[in-house]
Amino acid sequence: MDKIITAGDVYVFSYTFTSNVDFDSLFISLQDHTIGENGYTVLFTHHKALSNIKANTEYSSQATMIPQKTASSTEPRANMFNIDILPLTVSQPVLTFTKFDFERLN
Repeated sequence: MDKIITAGDVYVFSYTFTSNVDFDSLFISLQDHTIGENGYTVLFTHHKALSNIKANTEYSSQATMIPQKTASSTEPRANMFNIDILPLTVSQPVLTFTKFDFERLN
């Protein structure tokens, strides 16, 4: 049986990365892209994980997420972990992860 993002469950994202360009903020969220007014529903609000990212600098952190809503099904688009970089840069950022762990604790 496939798991779905469920309200109240605890998810932990641990990561280490470098970027090829400077950018302002790294946001993470859990989303269901099968429903909602904008084509998606946020299950865990956009969380500002890091700010003031500099090129060729290693960043390492961890974020705990507890979704307020449950995904609509087990379909992959209903269970999405999303990373946004803002503001968008002229040069396409490339994030090189040396650690990318996403786990459900319960």
